[in-house]
Amino acid sequence: MRNRLIGLIIVFILVQCATSAMSLKQTVDLGSLPSKIVLVENRTGTYYAALLKGDSSIVVLDEDFRVLRKIDGLQRDGVEDIMFHEGQLFLMGFRSGNLLIMDAYDSPWAWTISSTVRTGSRLVTGTPINGMIALLSFDEELIIVDLASERIVYREQLPVQALSIAADDNHIYVPLYYNFDLLSNSYVTQEGLLLFNTYGRIVNSVENVGRRPSYVFLHDDYICVISYLDGTLTIISRRTSEHARTFNVGRYPGKPVVHDGIIWIPATGSHRLARVDLSNDRVDYFYTAGRGPSRILLTDDYLYVIHAVSGKIEKMDHRGMTLSVFELNGYPVDLLHSNGMIAVVVEQSWDPACRDGWLTVLGDS
Repeated sequence: MRNRLIGLIIVFILVQCATSAMSLKQTVDLGSLPSKIVLVENRTGTYYAALLKGDSSIVVLDEDFRVLRKIDGLQRDGVEDIMFHEGQLFLMGFRSGNLLIMDAYDSPWAWTISSTVRTGSRLVTGTPINGMIALLSFDEELIIVDLASERIVYREQLPVQALSIAADDNHIYVPLYYNFDLLSNSYVTQEGLLLFNTYGRIVNSVENVGRRPSYVFLHDDYICVISYLDGTLTIISRRTSEHARTFNVGRYPGKPVVHDGIIWIPATGSHRLARVDLSNDRVDYFYTAGRGPSRILLTDDYLYVIHAVSGKIEKMDHRGMTLSVFELNGYPVDLLHSNGMIAVVVEQSWDPACRDGWLTVLGDS
């Protein structure tokens, strides 16, 4: 009886894994060094825009991931990041320091750059806030652009460079990534997180958020900061800016994702995921089948994890059980889920001499 029960359990697990397998639907050549893909929903349909850093171009795909057009001629700008917001694509130029605003309200064939805002600072990333966009630059600046006038309204010099930014209706949150110097093994600044009002003025600063704070995000009444070198998640009160608690999440944590009130964080150096529930301060860890989990995508039923070291994508349930693994034959850098398919942006190699990249589209049974 016991052996029969074990046999039934094994059969159940095998059936569950078989019915949860990912299968290759298509591979789409993108070009040189693809780095990011964003969803664009406008009045004519659903599209995707993929950023190619190799030649600073944008590849536009339809909802079935068929290439529609390539937007090039942006080499002088050296586009570092792209963002879609309220019908417009924002392209952040690293080489030129220009913020390019592209109207994307209609068919991709009509997408054109309508405005260029010259900042004079090498742009890295940004976030929208109250009809404005807050930008971070490689030159250690926070720059706020008013979208109505398309003018810079505020700019502030930061103590060190920042790589991540978040905002709500009242504040902008900037973690100071280079707060810790590796050569001297000492802090460059004790400040780890700066809080700005919507006018670009510093209203508060927070210390003790760890070495090299890499990501900031907002969750309920809290500001959440990831420390890349310490492998911690620091929770800060939005109301008082005081520390609430700190969790260990693993070595070299990647970009966090929040789903149904639960925080998921990939720990690239620990080859595991951390699941943090702030309602009861519980942290669970799940080791992954692949090595170097770098990014997570969540749906109501599953997690999809891309692995930077082993070059795989892994499908898991919300209990952390691995359901299937797919070999990508390259190095994944971004992913999204749409219409029952997973699209993974893959680079050929970390070797700069190998610049080709593609989109691997998987069916999700």
